[in-house]
Amino acid sequence: MNKKGDVPTILLVIVALVLSVATLFIMLSFGGGVGSKSAEVSILISGVEFNYNYIIESTKLIASETIKLGAGSKERFKEIADKRNIQIEGQGNFFGHVRTGEFSFTSGGAGHILNVGEPIFVEFKRGVNHITRTFNLCMEFDGSGKYIKDC
Repeated sequence: MNKKGDVPTILLVIVALVLSVATLFIMLSFGGGVGSKSAEVSILISGVEFNYNYIIESTKLIASETIKLGAGSKERFKEIADKRNIQIEGQGNFFGHVRTGEFSFTSGGAGHILNVGEPIFVEFKRGVNHITRTFNLCMEFDGSGKYIKDC
């Protein structure tokens, strides 16, 4: 009888058992903790998304009100933006750009275009964690103040 394959086969079985036991030990000793970190990241993402949507919708409302008042000018936009700025935490630098006049609000043809040349950021902080979202803001509105599209 040929017994040359018995030793490698026995070693293969022993190695497989050792690896299985090691894997089982690792799985049982894993403490988890991923759920709490995942929840923290989810809260951060939700917060920065809220601040982003706040700036976008506030911009649409301010531009619409400016156009409906019949004074589609940059100065009127600044006045209305200053009244609507409730200074929530993390709203970024949009209202700062408006306050310093670093934007254009032009009328052309049947519509209006709002363009903030510099990138805008919004942020959200929770504990030591921090997320910042940077974006460009350029919007087109029709003659009645209705938002049409991004530039």
